[in-house]
Amino acid sequence: MASLTLKHVDRAFPNGYEAVKDLNFQIEDGEFVILTGPSGSGKSAVMRMIAGLDEVKNGEIWIGDKLVNSLPPEERGIAMIFQNYTVYPRMTVLENVELGLRLRGIDEKEIGKRTLEVMELLDLVEVRFAKVKNLSDLWKHRTALARAMILEPDVILMDEPLRNVSPKFHHQLTQELVELQERTGVTILYATKNVEEMALLGKRKVMAGGSAWKRRKPVFKEIYLENRGKVT
Repeated sequence: MASLTLKHVDRAFPNGYEAVKDLNFQIEDGEFVILTGPSGSGKSAVMRMIAGLDEVKNGEIWIGDKLVNSLPPEERGIAMIFQNYTVYPRMTVLENVELGLRLRGIDEKEIGKRTLEVMELLDLVEVRFAKVKNLSDLWKHRTALARAMILEPDVILMDEPLRNVSPKFHHQLTQELVELQERTGVTILYATKNVEEMALLGKRKVMAGGSAWKRRKPVFKEIYLENRGKVT
């Protein structure tokens, strides 16, 4: 787990439009922070810069004590779940969850251990052999979360992850996300303009029962982006 700090960050497009201008904020280790603002305020641009998918024009991005501006996404210690989260529909849940570790050359024993831990954490064991294409949005979202968590990231970035999910699952998935963060203590930056999601994510609930994962109470706060990315 790690803190996340942006210092005087700018993002401009070739046509001269400034999507983000002089953005500054710090998220402490273990915080759950909601990044909000109207359409066009730069939420996705901020996420993509942190993820290493877009270039930072000016300023610095720090994850923990590491300046990451010049690092590729896979070396930043982050996991990403965006609006169209990536799950492979023709693969099983188990194959999807394991994939990131296999691509990194992790040995079979460690893959088995970490896969079991994260699938138990997200209640995926019973559907592990099911093809993702045959599952509801609930299970697809849990699978995407498992794929992120299994990499043991310092920070998880979520850019409107429920935007394309059936509304009937919104309440349950937001509550599950709060519970997951409380159990693991992972630092989360969650971008949304959905008022209902913000209200639900702001309600903390302590989970009962044991877990192999670190448990701690998260700190919730909001960062509001006006047009052109200024924080108020």
